[in-house]
Amino acid sequence: PKEADDLYAMRQTQGETIISFILKFSRVRCQIRQVDDEMLIAAAKRVLLPGPLRFDLVRNRPKTAKENGKFCERRRR
Repeated sequence: PKEADDLYAMRQTQGETIISFILKFSRVRCQIRQVDDEMLIAAAKRVLLPGPLRFDLVRNRPKTAKENGKFCERRRR
């Protein structure tokens, strides 16, 4: 099993698509036994490269993982 620190250790690499990175992030998240929404959102904001999705997450501050998922889904289109 992974630990919450594994989420914070991830980094979106230059040239990696948001879709690819979010799928990788989600796979790691699914291996963590306990992770709360606040930690999940904070990790997502920290590990994404600067860009529209990261800007939206910081500016609009989703309060739940479900809201966070909606931000990501909008950026996939």
